[in-house]
Amino acid sequence: MNLIIISGPSGSGKSILAKRICKEFKDIELNKWHGPYKSSFGHHIIFISNYSEGYLPSIKTVLKQVEIDYIQTKRDQAVDKYLNNVKTEYKIYINPDLQI
Repeated sequence: MNLIIISGPSGSGKSILAKRICKEFKDIELNKWHGPYKSSFGHHIIFISNYSEGYLPSIKTVLKQVEIDYIQTKRDQAVDKYLNNVKTEYKIYINPDLQI
């Protein structure tokens, strides 16, 4: 199981749990249970097996990924359109007496 903390409810910024955990992440001991941490959902005990620093990708990297995603979306749409056109050329009859 992976724990990724991004933010709390919409408009609230980071949740209290996320703020508390983030303060302790710098010197956190791996492969050990930590907590309890209190949040609006109750108390939590978490096990951290791996930690990696976040980073801000370059705009070039982001734009490349956007381009890849856009091309894939267009490709998926083209395939869907083609298959829908092919489906219109056929009529499907279902035999209600068919037994398998």
